[in-house]
Amino acid sequence: MQESPPEVGFVRKSGLNYFERLGPKPLLRLLVESIVLEDETVTIKHIILLMKSVDYYRATYYEFTSIIMDDNTKSYVAQWLDLLEKQHRQTYAVLAGISEEKLWARPAPGEWSIGEILDHTRVLNRSFRRLIAVAWPLLRPWSRLRRARPWLANIDDVYARPNFPMSVGWLWPPRHKPGSGVTLAQLEAESSAEYRKIRAWYSNKEEDMLGNTYFYDPVIGWLNLVQVLRVAAWHDDLHFRDVGKMRNE
Repeated sequence: MQESPPEVGFVRKSGLNYFERLGPKPLLRLLVESIVLEDETVTIKHIILLMKSVDYYRATYYEFTSIIMDDNTKSYVAQWLDLLEKQHRQTYAVLAGISEEKLWARPAPGEWSIGEILDHTRVLNRSFRRLIAVAWPLLRPWSRLRRARPWLANIDDVYARPNFPMSVGWLWPPRHKPGSGVTLAQLEAESSAEYRKIRAWYSNKEEDMLGNTYFYDPVIGWLNLVQVLRVAAWHDDLHFRDVGKMRNE
């Protein structure tokens, strides 16, 4: 059983409008106002209870302790970028020495091979990077106006949600197929290049603006551009675990 989360920092009352906006029901506002302390702060524990009561993210306790609280908080963008690259390195280390036959062998008709799964992660990451890059100039002025507002840096593993449709991967089909002659080294080089492009795009953006830039995903819901990175890491992890199992079969 998980322990209760430690109380780390606070969210200022100026952030209440943000939490009211998360849910349209008057009950949410009542809940928010009922937990405001005399010194006009809301503790992390209170926010956890509030968020769990409206089932907004379906997350565990610890996943709400990553709320941005002040300017001294460590950069979450850097953490998620490092996580993406770390998972990538670990996975390709596990796959080192795999034969080309096994790399491209499909376990069953209609199912992807290890190589196709790896390339799918690259294609999906590239797709969202391009989408964000196109939308950013339009969203940036609004994000700049809102950058003083609190925002969430973390999000639960959306792919572990009970009702998440796991069959949508075909929307981002891999470019490389069995018989293409593409090696593991080439797959690694191409995906590494994509991670570098993602890092380059994020590296010169103000984190508070990224945290206040929102996209709506019809499956996941609203998430900001910092959470987009976390979801990308969850997605990679899902498939990297799959290929690790396939490697050992």
